[in-house]
Amino acid sequence: MIKQLLTALLLVTSTASFADDDASLVGRYRLLNQMEAVAELVLKPDHTFQWGMIVGSADLKANGTWSFNNGVLEIKTPERPALSGSPEFEPFSDEDMKKIRQIPSNFWQVLVWVKGVGGVADIAVVAETHNHKRYQATTELNGMAAIGKKDGEQLARVGLRWLNDSADYTWFDVSERQVAKNSVGFWVADAKWATKQVFEQLEFTVEDDLLMSTSEDMTYQKMPTR
Repeated sequence: MIKQLLTALLLVTSTASFADDDASLVGRYRLLNQMEAVAELVLKPDHTFQWGMIVGSADLKANGTWSFNNGVLEIKTPERPALSGSPEFEPFSDEDMKKIRQIPSNFWQVLVWVKGVGGVADIAVVAETHNHKRYQATTELNGMAAIGKKDGEQLARVGLRWLNDSADYTWFDVSERQVAKNSVGFWVADAKWATKQVFEQLEFTVEDDLLMSTSEDMTYQKMPTR
């Protein structure tokens, strides 16, 4: 009987200890000693997280769940849903294009976004000039594809499809406003196309107020509570 009580007490104590450890991890963390990047990781009490990093002109984001087991903190993003075919694309309106800044004349940018969600990665892009010369690129996580061009070349139309789709490209003529801004933009209605995240999972060892990545040269420090 005493042995059973001791076992139960140990289990309760162990569970409470892990719960306390979990609670102590909740908070906001900043990336240390990285000259090229600024990053922040937020661990929430409901075991969800938000992560963001700015590297140069790239603004990267991720979200998902976190867990703490045997001294290791793991953060995981949701699996991307199964995709097939290609999304339906709707060109930006003239009003949409007014919000896009002018870019240098030595390249074109092609934007593919889901409203209120984010960029659509892995869209294969073909940019065709009036002289029928073609350039190829693929959208990044931010939904943008940058295509270098020669002076005097003018964009005539753009072809789009998902990178893993074997069907023909969907082609769109480029409007005068888009030609003037060297930018072409498209909306995708279905949000599942914008769910690819920067990473699938990361693991950290915990030491006091520091989180040290087990696979990357990254250390995060907990910020004081305001």
